Amino acid sequence: MSLETPQKLPVSVQSFKVVREQDYKYVDKTHKMYALAHDQSNMIFLSRPRRFGKSMMLSTLEEYFKGNHELFRGLAADQLEPPESEGGWKEHIVFHFDFASGVFQNNGINELHDNINNTFSDVVRKHNLELPKIHSLTAKFQNLINQAAEKSGLPVVILFDEYDQPLNQNLMDYDKLQPLRNEMRAFFSILKTASENIRFAMLTGVTKFSGVTLFSGVN
Repeated sequence: MSLETPQKLPVSVQSFKVVREQDYKYVDKTHKMYALAHDQSNMIFLSRPRRFGKSMMLSTLEEYFKGNHELFRGLAADQLEPPESEGGWKEHIVFHFDFASGVFQNNGINELHDNINNTFSDVVRKHNLELPKIHSLTAKFQNLINQAAEKSGLPVVILFDEYDQPLNQNLMDYDKLQPLRNEMRAFFSILKTASENIRFAMLTGVTKFSGVTLFSGVN
């Protein structure tokens, strides 16, 4: 009598690509991802506790918007999305900001700059863009969104994993908290300013909108 090798469980795995390529067990939720990706509001905010699957969801959205069709073979999204020959599985340029694993309580604002600039550098390298020689994160972000949209011919996708992590790590240190809040308020305002070149934006976090004062410019 032979026993089948049980399928691996994705414990502590937050990458949809790894789950699919390494044959981890996956409960298909791509029909919900597809609904989010085609929601008429085009901009989504999700507040949920940690360990609630937010990072995996963003990873799934990232692979979908990158047009990585092979990862979705046999899943619900494969049936919902038109084939490539009919305009489906288009490759958008994705800005995926990972604040969830960042550390922002040592140098605060400098660590925020490093985290964001690392994402910029990654996008520039992968898509052969030109990194603007300007210090302002806000101006740099808008420049890169415009560049990316022009180069690909498609509006970009922007994902933030735990947008509130820099603030939550500095709640008890006002001298660090206030500069971070000001910088992030200006940075997130680009989601409104550059909206014509943004196909989809999603922010996840553990803090409700009412708990921070970052989004007055985003509405």
